[in-house]
Amino acid sequence: MGMVLAAEKPCTIHDGDNFFDLRQLSARKDYEFTTPGGHNFVLNVCKGVNSEVWNIENPDTVGAFIRRDHGDFSIGQVNTSLSMKGGQPLLYMGGGSKCPNSDMQATTAIQFICDASVFAAGTPELIAQAPDDDTTACAFFLEWRTHVACPSSESTGFLGVLVVLFVILLVLGMLYFVCVILYNHFALKKRGFDQVPNYSVPLPNAVSRAVNAVDEFFSSLRVRLFPSARTGLNPSSHHWESDTGVGGSRYGSGARREDEEALLAEEDIEGPNPWNAEVAHPGMDSEVAVTVHQGDVPIVLREVASRLWARANFSSTMATSTAGAGPSTDSSSSTPGSNSPSFRRWLHKAGLVTGFSGTKDEQMADLEEHKHKTCEKWKVELMQYSPAVTFMLKHLALSGCAVPAENIICTPCSPVRTGGFHPAGAIVLCQSHFMNKKHMEDTLTHELVHMYDHCKFKVDWDNLRHHACSEIRANSLSGDCKFTREFQRGFVAFSKQHQVCVRRRAVLSVASNPACPDKETAERAVNEVWESCFNDTRPFDEIY
Repeated sequence: MGMVLAAEKPCTIHDGDNFFDLRQLSARKDYEFTTPGGHNFVLNVCKGVNSEVWNIENPDTVGAFIRRDHGDFSIGQVNTSLSMKGGQPLLYMGGGSKCPNSDMQATTAIQFICDASVFAAGTPELIAQAPDDDTTACAFFLEWRTHVACPSSESTGFLGVLVVLFVILLVLGMLYFVCVILYNHFALKKRGFDQVPNYSVPLPNAVSRAVNAVDEFFSSLRVRLFPSARTGLNPSSHHWESDTGVGGSRYGSGARREDEEALLAEEDIEGPNPWNAEVAHPGMDSEVAVTVHQGDVPIVLREVASRLWARANFSSTMATSTAGAGPSTDSSSSTPGSNSPSFRRWLHKAGLVTGFSGTKDEQMADLEEHKHKTCEKWKVELMQYSPAVTFMLKHLALSGCAVPAENIICTPCSPVRTGGFHPAGAIVLCQSHFMNKKHMEDTLTHELVHMYDHCKFKVDWDNLRHHACSEIRANSLSGDCKFTREFQRGFVAFSKQHQVCVRRRAVLSVASNPACPDKETAERAVNEVWESCFNDTRPFDEIY
């Protein structure tokens, strides 16, 4: 039984598995080129020429012509059927004007050559003509190098329409998404993820139950993995409902709501706290508060961290021991190796991670242990490989204030801090509050800038102008005010975004200084030193 091949579409051709489509070369403006003899060729591909012709019969069918002194000369009529020659598409146009001194009609053959380096349509070139005389030539051979002549995949018209519709809908959806975010930010004064549009779509009962089941599973998993999900953070107001220590926040009970929102949404939670002689370590309750003297701060902070960590680890250790000492089961009903202590420890660990065994205290202790190990791992990596951190550590050492790894402490903290610095040479990293290693890198760099300022310039932290200058430099040089970080906090500025962020964060930090009576005083201190301190990028050459 013979096989009937479908007719080719106009200006396309198949050659085995290869598909050639020259329809892109059908242009609104004709292609023109001049021969060495000075004759001007005008042509189009798979359609008639758009240029006006003179003294040619049937001008609507002209596919190519030459402009001559006594009138235009057609060298071929429109043809939409291609042929193959040497693996390349060939377009033949016949039926042109009558040849001089002959009853034959002019003809033209265009050999298209695949050339991926020609990004545009390319330009045809005259290769040969017969006879050689320009005035009597009646047969022409052209060569056209273009990427359009390369094999391509064949697409159906319906699929192309779907792609166009999808792109249009995607662009409209993104435009709508951006407009809603801007409206929520500027008109409704929303911040953070409250700016993102959130819609509910009614679902059939079966689908709704399935979606709810999946949502409940991930909600429970999130609560187990992220302690902030169960410590009272209200996502709509960003107000911490549990006790945060003295004053409830770094601003005290009289803080403005938008400032507290910014603070609790990972805003202005780093910075030195050198003003009080008796302080509680970030994240500590009253029973582990200690008196910190400037001469032995690193030792005391390490001791506080170790005590905190030992207390957090105690229930986890006891739970593991209890699990290892549990009653044995009948060997006939257990799998090989299930009675081994290592297997029971592994099983208990898996239960803590998944939340299917252990008390909440045990799960929290296991989570803190995991976060502590992650923080220590990131700390080592940052001190070895982070350009900003290693650069700051190098210049601190050159200034006579080397910072050993043991003076950078990973420990649990209060919910509103990611790090802290003490002038005696210690840095605290709050292991529970880093979104990723880059976040921790920015925090560590921020605190190292404070340490550099204190070492190099002998900062008086009771002097608000000194404090403001260091805060400006730390926020500007550490990466705290990158656009992506600001967007995550819910702050978007279209003009001088970096400066706006640095100024805002510096004012909030200075306002928390016990020597600062109010926020207006903090703003004055920041404004007084702004120009000199913002432009001071030492030890960096510039703001990166």
